[in-house]
Amino acid sequence: MRKLIKLLSKLSVLGVLAAIPAEAAAPPGPFFNGFETNTNGWFTGDDRGIVRQPSGYSNGGGYGDGINSATGKWHARFTDLDGCVQNCDGPFTRWGGYTSVFPPGGYLTSTTISRFGWADL
Repeated sequence: MRKLIKLLSKLSVLGVLAAIPAEAAAPPGPFFNGFETNTNGWFTGDDRGIVRQPSGYSNGGGYGDGINSATGKWHARFTDLDGCVQNCDGPFTRWGGYTSVFPPGGYLTSTTISRFGWADL
């Protein structure tokens, strides 16, 4: 009888340990893309794509013509994929990945967006 009680005690401890959820994956490392070499980490939306353009890129006088990059020699630009004019789904990022762990100190997110020329669309 004592052996049965010891066995049941050990099994109940194992059951409790098995019920404890596994630890979440570690947060992804820092994410940065200044578009100097690629658009990695950005995904095409249903209606808009994303491409790199050199600072001061001229598109022949269309929207956003001649915009200088905020830093460096390149920036990203949305491209029209299907003529959408309202409620368009554009490029997006997951900031380097998804995680359920909020890191100590939190996150710092920064973007620079130029609105120049949007009225020309």
